[in-house]
Amino acid sequence: MVARVVVLGGGPGGTVVANRLARRRDVEVTLVDNHGRHLYQPGLLYLTLQGGGVADYERDEASLLRGSVRLRVGRAKSVDVDRRAVALEDGALEYDWLVLATGSRVFDAAIPGLREFGHHFHCPPAAERLQARLAEFRGGRVVVGVGGLPYKCPPVPIEFALLFEDWLRRRGLRDRTELTYLSPLESIVSRPEVSAAAAPWLEERGIGIETSFVPVRVEERAIVSASGKRLEYDLLVLVPPHRAAPYLRRSALADASGFVAADRHTLRVRDRVYALGDTADVPAPKTAAAALGQAPVVADNIASEIEGRPPQARYGGRVLCFLETGGGAAARIEFDYETPPRPLERTARNLWLKSLIRRFYFRILPLR
Repeated sequence: MVARVVVLGGGPGGTVVANRLARRRDVEVTLVDNHGRHLYQPGLLYLTLQGGGVADYERDEASLLRGSVRLRVGRAKSVDVDRRAVALEDGALEYDWLVLATGSRVFDAAIPGLREFGHHFHCPPAAERLQARLAEFRGGRVVVGVGGLPYKCPPVPIEFALLFEDWLRRRGLRDRTELTYLSPLESIVSRPEVSAAAAPWLEERGIGIETSFVPVRVEERAIVSASGKRLEYDLLVLVPPHRAAPYLRRSALADASGFVAADRHTLRVRDRVYALGDTADVPAPKTAAAALGQAPVVADNIASEIEGRPPQARYGGRVLCFLETGGGAAARIEFDYETPPRPLERTARNLWLKSLIRRFYFRILPLR
């Protein structure tokens, strides 16, 4: 009997799960994706500062899938776990196993005024808008930071701040610009090891730091915190809080934000349902690196269940990513559930390793 597996989401996690299960002859895999285009999300930061277009960081999802994977372009509306069915905008799919990998997206409506007056780079339209704004920037007060939790890739606002400082120097605009980094936390990022290293990096570049600043509204020239503090700006680059896909926000599978509680090791949600990547509510950051580490575990555990065995593959929380720090260097951040990051060091080799990931992402992804 052929097992029907439906994967919702064509990001890195969903793509790898689909391809790994499609190697089996006893599995029929259908992957559902909103657009049928696969975005290399980290590329949007570079788009804002280095130019180019969104198409430079996209590929057809079909080109990344094994030939036996059925790609269906469309949006999920709801999941019925009792009937084992997914309702789509243009039909329905029944499944034997379901994988939730629909990621997260910005929720800028959480902060009144942010959509009208602020900028970010966490989706293609916003990145293009910020790119256009930077093209006309001639100096002023700039606030960069985090609007709320959770959000994708915790160190990336720090990365943007450091790279933007480089960008200003290259254009002769640094002396005309006042830079401030803002965080709603008591530190600049949740991992204390990363904060301990990165805070001095910001300070040595003349970037001011405002912690415990919880934004409640954005005005045309100022951002206001819950305590009533105001920071004036000429340019605001603020990562909005993220939420899961709308169909999950209305689902009994998830919390109010749409994130799905899963076993942190097996990624199992309930009978024949798994979640990974940004969608999963596990103690790992919402990054592509985490999703790629979780995907083989999900695929192996579904394969075990198809064979009548309990899920035994385990995700240990491992994440490996690189924080570009400007000046031709980057820091390696690697940890898991049990082991914290080692002290961060800025090296040219780390930047080279990060550039390899960026260069070969679309070639490597189908092979994982």
